[in-house]
Amino acid sequence: NQESCTPQFVQLAGIEALKGDQSGALDIIRVLRERRDVLVDALNGIKGVKVYKPEVTFYLFRDVTDQAIQAQGSCVVALSGGSTPRALYGALTSIEWKSQCQWDRMIFLFGDERGIPPDHPDSNYGLALETFFRPLEIGSSQVHRMKGESADLSLAAADYERTVRAL
Repeated sequence: NQESCTPQFVQLAGIEALKGDQSGALDIIRVLRERRDVLVDALNGIKGVKVYKPEVTFYLFRDVTDQAIQAQGSCVVALSGGSTPRALYGALTSIEWKSQCQWDRMIFLFGDERGIPPDHPDSNYGLALETFFRPLEIGSSQVHRMKGESADLSLAAADYERTVRAL
């Protein structure tokens, strides 16, 4: 089981890495904290939004979505495409984070989608469905997407635009 039992050679490599120079890791942490601070300042500049500087940036997502849900009853979240979200979806569906958000009060959109069916390996919706929506039991009524499997992609895009505008 490669997901819960890390092989011994990986464990030993991790120990050796921790014994070495940590300046590279500290530089990364510094940059990530600077980015977090920019995001916190930008969010606090929006009328009606108040967030506190968290240790972990994910808490910003939770705080902002909670405020939107409290003010409007629901929250619209636009997901990005590509392979980058895979790690985020994994974190959000982990035992630690799964209960941190009001998933049943969120509506999900996609910032982009390819003209391919959901079962294609490059489908943004397919990735989200398998690694995010299903593990969190997010219902299909909460998810809006362009139907990339459509024979007429122009019509599919126009239908999706109407859906997004109606939200």
